[in-house]
Amino acid sequence: MSSTANLGIIKPLSEQDAQKVVTYNTAVDNLDLSVAGNLSLSVAGSSDVTLTNQASGTPGTQALNKTYTFTGVLTGNINVKFPATGGSSRQFVVFNNTTGAFTLTVKTTAGGSTGIAVTQGKKRLLWTDGTNVYDSITEGGGSITGAASDLSNLTGPTAINTGLILGSDDGGALGSSSKGWSDLFLASGAVINFVNGDVTITHSTNKLTIAGADSGVSLSPVSAGVVAGGLYIGALPSASLDSGSVSDLLHLQGSDGKQSVVVLDDYGSNPAILARRANNTAASPSATASGDTLLNIIGEGYQTNTNAFTGAVAQIRLVAAEAFTSTAQGTRVGIRTTPVGTISALERLQVTSQGSILLAVQGALATNATDGFTYIPTCAGTPTGVPTTQTGQVAMIYDTTNHKFYIYDGGWKGGTVPGAFS
Repeated sequence: MSSTANLGIIKPLSEQDAQKVVTYNTAVDNLDLSVAGNLSLSVAGSSDVTLTNQASGTPGTQALNKTYTFTGVLTGNINVKFPATGGSSRQFVVFNNTTGAFTLTVKTTAGGSTGIAVTQGKKRLLWTDGTNVYDSITEGGGSITGAASDLSNLTGPTAINTGLILGSDDGGALGSSSKGWSDLFLASGAVINFVNGDVTITHSTNKLTIAGADSGVSLSPVSAGVVAGGLYIGALPSASLDSGSVSDLLHLQGSDGKQSVVVLDDYGSNPAILARRANNTAASPSATASGDTLLNIIGEGYQTNTNAFTGAVAQIRLVAAEAFTSTAQGTRVGIRTTPVGTISALERLQVTSQGSILLAVQGALATNATDGFTYIPTCAGTPTGVPTTQTGQVAMIYDTTNHKFYIYDGGWKGGTVPGAFS
């Protein structure tokens, strides 16, 4: 009697075959196995297992089944081999239900056969061409079509060796609002493209480059919280900022014991910090008013009575001295400090819009005042040095030995001599 070329199903020799009834029954049984049969087989140990098949000269029907469940405790890496059938092809499902920290690979008995390793506890749809075994889904770059639920049961790594492309532009999302991916891994030199290169984020060693964002990189304020929104470098703020006065933030926080430093490097030009003040709204700005702060450089500290940062206890303020027009833009500069034992800063020095320098800006001192004075340098004896010339300025000093006040004007003049400053 002969067998079919691919599955090895037994065929009767002729209608006169004395065993034709048995032969027909065997043929039907073999066909049933190949369409719907499941073989549960222990492959325990560390030795390869070869499945039986009549067509390959190993009597039996193990290799005819449609699905396979392999069980047992593996003590080494093994191959489960289908008989090489000389060009026949078929598709089947393998369930690796073994235990033990070893691999199970499905291949054929052909010399040099390549196969597929099936992960423990997983099922895999495979096919063979009679020589090698392949993954039915990922091999050959074929496509998978249908509803999204068609892929809902894929588990373990899935190889995509070319590209994953949507059927239309802007046609789908990666994840959803309730089911997001946990991590995204990109290779060195990877580029994230927005609108085919309108904006790109490119990786190079230890560096990310954002290109094309000519209109800026925007961070939207959050709807709630003490920090309304911002860009954080190093760490989130370790203490709250006033959400009523802060809406956009660039925050630098160094490691403990280290400085946070802003560095402006310029070559062949002038580094600058630019602050701009307008009133009303960004969509409809109005003129800067007299008294508006153009820039405020603020220093704050930390106190442990209530464990909080302080208010603005030291300031350098650039202020508009008049309502701004296209031809009038007067300004003044003030320096503020906070007296010891208090928490409110007072303006101590002011450079007016006309160039006057006001000392002790807080007003007249009491006759018994102990602070708020203007201090000048002293020397013990008549000064003899020649001060470095400063255009439009004179040097002054007080002689504590002879109790005389001097100003240098081509020579030291002063003291108690009548008309000494004339």
